[in-house]
Amino acid sequence: MHVLWLALIVIGDAKKVPNSKLDSIIYDYLTIDDQQRSFCFRRLNQTGQIGCQSLQEPGNSGTLIYLGNDQAKLDEYLNDAQKVSSLISLQKRNSSIELESFSPDYVCPGIGDTCTHEWNPSGSGIFWRDYSFPLIFYKNETIVEKLRDDFFKYNSDTEYPLLQYQVATFMRAAVDTPTCKRRSDLSERSTGLEGTSSPRCDLYNGYATFSMFPKRQNGGNEPESLPEKSTVAIVTRSDSLAFFHSTTSGVGAHTAAMMIQLAIGKALKESGLVDKLESYGRNVVLMTLPAEELKNIGSSSVVFDMANYNKIPVKFQSGESVLGGPNSSIRKSYGSYTVEKEISEYLGPVQLKVKSLRHLIELGQLDANPENLFLHGESVVDSQVLDAFTRNAASPENGSRN
Repeated sequence: MHVLWLALIVIGDAKKVPNSKLDSIIYDYLTIDDQQRSFCFRRLNQTGQIGCQSLQEPGNSGTLIYLGNDQAKLDEYLNDAQKVSSLISLQKRNSSIELESFSPDYVCPGIGDTCTHEWNPSGSGIFWRDYSFPLIFYKNETIVEKLRDDFFKYNSDTEYPLLQYQVATFMRAAVDTPTCKRRSDLSERSTGLEGTSSPRCDLYNGYATFSMFPKRQNGGNEPESLPEKSTVAIVTRSDSLAFFHSTTSGVGAHTAAMMIQLAIGKALKESGLVDKLESYGRNVVLMTLPAEELKNIGSSSVVFDMANYNKIPVKFQSGESVLGGPNSSIRKSYGSYTVEKEISEYLGPVQLKVKSLRHLIELGQLDANPENLFLHGESVVDSQVLDAFTRNAASPENGSRN
């Protein structure tokens, strides 16, 4: 694994005075899009915030200092963060520091710095910190060389006048989600003179998906639920958080887990196990959940809906409430032709409730090396799950019985 080759740090504070004529003489503007740079993003709720941003408008300014690979010097500046106006990370091809392992998450993901079993020993926790200055990452090597050259041309002798650099990643928020959404809507309706709006917040968004084996349909006009302790839920995360916006795949690499989940669904259908599940009154549900790295938002939302509503996997609707009643038709267009189908009775899926769950198994980060296969349980792992896990591992030693 490699990290960035060099870094610049901006120290001090210099307020820009708006003046169009002076701007053209003094300021050198870098017009950069998302393909050339990224930045650390501010995330917050009513109880706290993480990440970073520029703390004033038009941006944080200060003297440009080039640090290269001098980690000790960087630590010295960061230990006195009040002096740091912003931190700029630059990518230099074929020049990087080699690391055996690194993770921006906690050593105990989802918990913090301490737990009974630290299953992410390389965790640094930098993703979850609140920084008092913005962090920028430049991917365009032309910009990298320009910033580096500017330092050696103007600032290497530390004699005035010194080159100043300004970073503008100012972000807005509001008291709570309803307020933030309302202000964003108002901003969109009253755009500025340039025809652009400035949203006050971005909703996290994300979707939970459910696939049930076998398919069980609700009968009549009353919601039914799967029997108690009849269902095994196999869960993966549908997204992941990244330290720099739109740059990496995220803190957790869950793509392999989602592929294995799809393979499980395919195997269930092709092996005839679905018929056996039907005969034994058992069920398997494949779930993908969003926002799990933000204090388990996805699973908390699903559990709340299972406990209080009839909407998992989909909202229950009686036959009379669908498409005008039981004797109606549905029309669906496919390009140049339309299909019309008569609906005699609406049969939605049976509801999944908390009491329906027998086991919940989450597939985390997975790779092809069986020596890196671990099983973690909240307290005690059920013997049937543990036996199935060790029986299908490459050898009895693989896996951790925690």
